Amino acid sequence: CAVTFTRTCNADEMPISIPPPRKAVRSTFKHTPRLFKTPSRESTVKQEKEFLVKNRSHLHASITGKDVAESDPMWLLQKGDKFL
Repeated sequence: CAVTFTRTCNADEMPISIPPPRKAVRSTFKHTPRLFKTPSRESTVKQEKEFLVKNRSHLHASITGKDVAESDPMWLLQKGDKFL
């Protein structure tokens, strides 16, 4: 049985029928897993794909828990020299 509420502003206006408020619902959602911590942008998709292809072996090693220094020390040295 649906209950409706009526509201009137002035005596000469017609009453307005208002439905009752809806019941609260708890919903859950999951984010799409993403390697980068930044939001996905259409303008950076190409750069991200190039980065992933170029650094795939190093990223896989870091995801599995293996240290980069253990997996490829020369790559780590080159990266350090590049930043300096």
